[in-house]
Amino acid sequence: MKLSIILFTNLYLAVAGFAQTGGYYISRKEILPEYVVTAETFSLSLPSNREDVKAIGMGKTQNANGKGFNAMMYNPALLANEQIRFELPGVYASLPTKSFDAISFLRDNTHQFKTGEFIKSVKQGLRELKTASNEQEALAALRKIQSGARFAHEMQEALGGTDENPKTHGVSVIPSLSAQIGNFGVSLYGVAQSGFQLVSGPSVAELARVKIPDRLDQLTIEDYISLATAVEPLFDATGQLNEDALPVVYSVSYIDIVGAVGYAIPVSDEFCVGANVKVLNRRFSSKRVAANYFDKILSEVRSDFNTSITGVTLDLGALYKSPTGTHGGISVQNLIPMKTLTSNMNVRRVQTGILDYDRDQFGNIIVTNGDTALVAGEQKVRVIVPIELKSPLVVNVGMMHPLTENWDVALDVADVAAQDDLFEDYLHRVRIGTEFRLDAVKDKLGIAFRAGLAEKRPTFGIGLNLFRFLQIDGAFAHDTFTDENSYFAQVKLGW
Repeated sequence: MKLSIILFTNLYLAVAGFAQTGGYYISRKEILPEYVVTAETFSLSLPSNREDVKAIGMGKTQNANGKGFNAMMYNPALLANEQIRFELPGVYASLPTKSFDAISFLRDNTHQFKTGEFIKSVKQGLRELKTASNEQEALAALRKIQSGARFAHEMQEALGGTDENPKTHGVSVIPSLSAQIGNFGVSLYGVAQSGFQLVSGPSVAELARVKIPDRLDQLTIEDYISLATAVEPLFDATGQLNEDALPVVYSVSYIDIVGAVGYAIPVSDEFCVGANVKVLNRRFSSKRVAANYFDKILSEVRSDFNTSITGVTLDLGALYKSPTGTHGGISVQNLIPMKTLTSNMNVRRVQTGILDYDRDQFGNIIVTNGDTALVAGEQKVRVIVPIELKSPLVVNVGMMHPLTENWDVALDVADVAAQDDLFEDYLHRVRIGTEFRLDAVKDKLGIAFRAGLAEKRPTFGIGLNLFRFLQIDGAFAHDTFTDENSYFAQVKLGW
């Protein structure tokens, strides 16, 4: 799932046109009227089915290759593989490495986000550089500028993305209980996904873009003006940093609690059909996270679920088994429409910049002691971002062929009717996977090696089956929630 917070402004900067011989200073600040805009509705199509790490390692192929691990939730017709099986419990987690780097950066630098020390350091350095009387003072001022700008660079690197398209970070956790007795199956699980984005604002983003030199003679007047126009308007008339000028974090989180009952009917030796009835409770939260909570960001984004719905939906599936061993499957998920869950996120920012030269009553540019006077502008911008969560009707098809008794290949096409916004284009819907199994120690240790292609990206996986009781699975694949590569882990107790 991709989050998107789109910031709008009608305050345009004209920095390049202010390069003059000598220095400059901000002579006054002009406060523009607040600007309010409502963005287009941002839709999140969220699956009401849990993903299995075994399937993820196999290119997320799901529809026809079930051997117990994905039977009921991906294609209820797979319950026709009659068996007695219990998984009590199972725990799944997605662990994106870049997200944990971002979480650590927020936790370790909470003071910077509370106080804006890095912005103050740049401003102080610029002032001291302007008044420096010797090279030693100028170098000390340059070091202050470097220190503040370095933090902005590190923040950009750790959090990723741009101010217009910030990077999403987060984690997913799915606990589950399931059982199959004959052709009857039951499942109870929760899907918790918590994501956040840091929006730094255009001035701080500009600060991160300016390359700070190591030597004084490398600092050009253009660099000086870019730095000054980025930080000076962030302060009020008393010299205090505007609170709204600091980078802020916005979060979107949801929890699904799903109970499902399924049954499959073998129509013939080759063909079977099945159905799931699912009861789903979905809770949703979107909010701005205060800097005071950056040290426990994941706990904070999962709190205050203020919107929820409960609904019932239905999945249907069919499976064909050819005499050659090839299986073909089709599933229709969310046949009964679920109510769309809606919420609004209010994004508030202060846009700042240089509006124009300051002029006297005759229209002449004001120059004092060789320094040009500039007018800073400030405008509060509030963006209302409507967000809706929906469960679209999804039709999946797939096939599986056993190359040997212990080696399978599979091909799926997810969402053939293109109703799910999770996919960027049609090729993202094509999935290819394979699994090779062996008994390293008979009846004591089984090992499975998996690989595949999903969303046009490679996937890899490995699984261990200890005493046919403890299953440990891992995978490496693209996580559509955070839009980055992630490690997936899963532990199940079952027999």
